[in-house]
Amino acid sequence: DKLDKVVDERGKEDSVEKEKAKQETGDRREIFSKYFKALDNDDYTKLQEIYENELIKVLSDDEKIWWKAVTLRFSYHMGDNRALQKLKEYAESNSDNPDVSYQLAILFEGMDYEKAKQQFLGVARLYDKANNDDRNKIVDCYHRAGKCAAKEGKITQAYEMLYSLLHDDDFANQKAIILSALADISKMNKDWERFFAYAEGSLDLDASNSELRFDLAYQYEQNGYHKLSLLHYENLTSSLTHPMGLNNLGVGYNHFGLLGKSITSYLDS
Repeated sequence: DKLDKVVDERGKEDSVEKEKAKQETGDRREIFSKYFKALDNDDYTKLQEIYENELIKVLSDDEKIWWKAVTLRFSYHMGDNRALQKLKEYAESNSDNPDVSYQLAILFEGMDYEKAKQQFLGVARLYDKANNDDRNKIVDCYHRAGKCAAKEGKITQAYEMLYSLLHDDDFANQKAIILSALADISKMNKDWERFFAYAEGSLDLDASNSELRFDLAYQYEQNGYHKLSLLHYENLTSSLTHPMGLNNLGVGYNHFGLLGKSITSYLDS
């Protein structure tokens, strides 16, 4: 009887905890819905109010820091001129937290490419190279810093930033995303031969990157490499439902006079 009582009480306790977790999830979803509605309405006052009075109650300590930085960045874009200075001060007071400084770097992207570039590189130094997830974030920072350099016309500098990671043995697991980043820089520079080489190299290592594969197929078609374009569209649409890919596959089949396949692809899209 005593054992049965323990089991019953434990089962009841588990049920209560599950219901509490479910309710917290529901509350969180509802609060985030209100938060994003304020964002859609460009109402930074309401956005900040929801963060301070509601959202903060359902966030973990780490999430609170990140979402405050995000809220300040959103607020600046919605017209709160004080938010920039607040985000700078918040980044300074959380100088060891890369996620806060990252939000400031994103904000700088729309203002000053040099400042944004330096900020992204500074953020990269805060991540731990020994951690695989952090290495992915470092690559992202170098990619965004490289894009800033490219927009300033410093293409060689942009490539060199990413080459430094490509030839670093610590980033062996990140080669696919580094090559994808190099492809992106090449695309910005309209250097299509480099783009093709880097994109193909990245897809050889990670065939699941559907966004890059679509981009590669499209650029092959735009540059007259119709067979290669068709090959990548077929590869793309064989593994997932991709309406734009199917439509463009139909265009590719039509180019080679395969009207039956072309019509089927159009219909499937």
